[in-house]
Amino acid sequence: MKQQGQEDNMSRSKPGTAGPLSANAEFDESKMRAFAKHFFDSAESDDKDNFLACFAPEAIIWINTGELELTPSQTAEVLMVQLSGAITDKKYEQRRVNVFPGGFVERHLLCGTRKTDGYRVEMPACLVIEVNDEGKITRIDNYEDSAKAAEFYE
Repeated sequence: MKQQGQEDNMSRSKPGTAGPLSANAEFDESKMRAFAKHFFDSAESDDKDNFLACFAPEAIIWINTGELELTPSQTAEVLMVQLSGAITDKKYEQRRVNVFPGGFVERHLLCGTRKTDGYRVEMPACLVIEVNDEGKITRIDNYEDSAKAAEFYE
């Protein structure tokens, strides 16, 4: 329950300053869905420029395994250098997206083939992604299965 004086996620924007992906009455579900697709397509194809362009400068990416907080550049390094160095055929499969004013949630399986032995690996993940009024990601809370994540690097 919201206490007096507290803001919730629906009231962060100032009236009259909304962009197409904002948390106020001008929210556009189809644009948020398109943005979510563009973001994960960029990650899947290792398109670093388009991936990084999705983020606000102050964005934080929190990962439950190790409770890490990363910058967008550090996240690109993990996804596009380290992970792509460990697996081939990186895909985000079974994508399920739920959008809301101010962001979206995506659940998927991150899949690939381990380069060391050709073993197919999969990791379920759920990401809660906050998007500002300018259509840029400000925060990602990334929940992944730590045991499955370790399999990518065996």
